Amino acid sequence: HADQQGNVRRVRGNDPRPDTEIRLRYSVSGGIAGRSTSYETDSYQLTKEEDDELRHLITEANFFDIRNVLPESPVSDGITSRLWIAIGRRHHEVVRGDGIEAEDTPAFHALVAWVDARTPPLFPDLSGGLV
Repeated sequence: HADQQGNVRRVRGNDPRPDTEIRLRYSVSGGIAGRSTSYETDSYQLTKEEDDELRHLITEANFFDIRNVLPESPVSDGITSRLWIAIGRRHHEVVRGDGIEAEDTPAFHALVAWVDARTPPLFPDLSGGLV
């Protein structure tokens, strides 16, 4: 389905979803081996409780107003994380990592912790299989 401006909207059953769907992408990359991991989700994959919690965290962090800060200087083998969130047509990305000095709020850290807890580890535990 599309609205009058041509914006595509997903349909669940016979009801089009209002223009408030959350879409989220989070990625972490870098380190000596140049590894990466990521997590993506949207309102259709989240339970109602998760959706409500994520909306609350986004609001509390004032996510759409967080500024990106350029690194002072590049950090060799540094870790960089990117959090991109869209609600409806509004979207924003925040980049953080080694060499980026930003004074982030506890609410932003809580949002990142929620996402990070759902993301596969960048360096999985390798101690189990090697003798």
